[in-house]
Amino acid sequence: MKINGQKIEGVNVAWAIIPRDPPISIKCIAVLNYDEFNKTVPKPQPPTVVRPGGVESVDLTDEEYQRKLSERNGFEYDWMCIKSMVTTGDGDLVWETVDPTKPETWKNWKIEMESSGFNQNEIGIVMDGIWKANTLSERMIRAARESFFLSHPEEKRT
Repeated sequence: MKINGQKIEGVNVAWAIIPRDPPISIKCIAVLNYDEFNKTVPKPQPPTVVRPGGVESVDLTDEEYQRKLSERNGFEYDWMCIKSMVTTGDGDLVWETVDPTKPETWKNWKIEMESSGFNQNEIGIVMDGIWKANTLSERMIRAARESFFLSHPEEKRT
């Protein structure tokens, strides 16, 4: 794909640089595809109930369904964090207690960082890198918009 003659390729990248001696750099990449996650942790289905008049519908308020959905959301967050940190500088990030095929281990990424000596501020720097690679904030959109209009003063703002 090209836009204005510029080939668009590669994923969004954000670096998490932890100020140590020497500095620790973690390359956070955007996760583009959730097929692997959806296959590993399928979305729970709400139960079907029969309403007055014999009408069948799904019960989105069912407590067990809500619990499973909440659990899946936690798995999704941890999976996205792990997938985002796959590439780290020139080396590899090797987890000791995280198994990409076992959702029950995914929450260990943060626990493992803590047990390796990362403090909450350092983990926050990593989480910020993950979010910068995978989300857009209003501040980022505003900065991109301002940069565009500074370099294209002839364009009308709408």
